[in-house]
Amino acid sequence: RALYGRERAIRSYSVSDAAASALMTRTRLAGEFYMSHIDMGDRVAIFGVKRLLMLGPQGQELLVLKYKHIDSTEIRRIRLADGSMGYGVIIILNTPRRNGSEIEVINCKEESLGKEIVSNLDMGIRMISSEMEIQ
Repeated sequence: RALYGRERAIRSYSVSDAAASALMTRTRLAGEFYMSHIDMGDRVAIFGVKRLLMLGPQGQELLVLKYKHIDSTEIRRIRLADGSMGYGVIIILNTPRRNGSEIEVINCKEESLGKEIVSNLDMGIRMISSEMEIQ
């Protein structure tokens, strides 16, 4: 059974949440509390309470971001690699990556997936912000 967030809240049982929570223990997010996940078809976004992890089709890590490094997010309509139109979740960082990049982009075919990603990122950012205020 998946327990959610720092409060270890129990929600109604979900096989996909339990599977994502178990998968999370085998990644860089091991030891971090599970918040949620989004199945994007060819990728999975797993949201811990401190970081986002994007996994590719074979389970390879595509992206790891700490919420405290995110300045803002937005969704834009963009042309995807295959030439079709889709959506990009633009993540503007407050700390440049090691490669010097100040943004990350997560491509989605559907706007609803982009909105769900932004919603989960915003929740993680709020959790981190409230934790910093307490300390």
